[in-house]
Amino acid sequence: MSNRSKSEGEGADGGQAAREVERLITSRLSQMPSQLRRLARHVLAHADEVPFLTARELAMAAGTSPATVVRLARYVGFEGYRDLRRAFRTFAPPAPPASRQSTVPGRELLAGFPVIDRRKEDVFVEAVDRASDAILAAETVFAVGFRSAHPFAQYLVYLGRMAMPKFRLANQTMSGAADHLAIAGPRDLVIVYSVAPYSTEAVQLGRYLNANNIPSVAVTDNASSPLGVACDHVLEITRARVGRIHSMAACLTASEVLLAACYSKLGVDADRQISAFEDRVRKMSGYWSG
Repeated sequence: MSNRSKSEGEGADGGQAAREVERLITSRLSQMPSQLRRLARHVLAHADEVPFLTARELAMAAGTSPATVVRLARYVGFEGYRDLRRAFRTFAPPAPPASRQSTVPGRELLAGFPVIDRRKEDVFVEAVDRASDAILAAETVFAVGFRSAHPFAQYLVYLGRMAMPKFRLANQTMSGAADHLAIAGPRDLVIVYSVAPYSTEAVQLGRYLNANNIPSVAVTDNASSPLGVACDHVLEITRARVGRIHSMAACLTASEVLLAACYSKLGVDADRQISAFEDRVRKMSGYWSG
């Protein structure tokens, strides 16, 4: 059955058709050119609005052109934007935040802390959900941060390895990171930290990962940045100011929320792994006993 015939079958099967289209777009994100990828992310984040927008209106909302909207529709198998829009017509609106807390535990860490723009909270939570699935599915998870971003990658690996030994910390120089990431492939995942002004190394790495079909997550302050556009998943944070200092604390909290989601999905396995980790540290006198 063609996408066109599916999209015309609204009614009882309309919601299922919309979900199939959403899954189809998500599955092809990593293969899309950067402009299509940015538009596709906007469509996924605002799927409940798509049925009511013309191609021009959607293009304006996403910061692209009507031609790109048509290209996206054809890229995922539709004859044009009208058919794509029809497929989304019965799309169920996103659930309210309260119903998602069980999906992404650690959301309470966001309360009262300037991690993200409140208007983008639901998008952030969905991104955490997808990124945590990618972490659990990966054979090896590499964390990378260049220069001032390196401590965030290091913190993520420290927390992640308590329950998931597959975490690896890449070197904070591009030449050193290349040695670590030369073995990364399509079954692995690379998490990259960078905020404005974006490091040249992070952008180059993001483009390398994209070109070689290596799954990636960007923790950054702008999903439309060169790094954000290059990566498959984006955790978009908001940077606050502490006097004259641009606070980077949101990177740490985003990491904690991401791992909290992973640990919840692992359930009792995570509890066992963390307990075993702490026992080993205790046996090595790693914790002060008084």
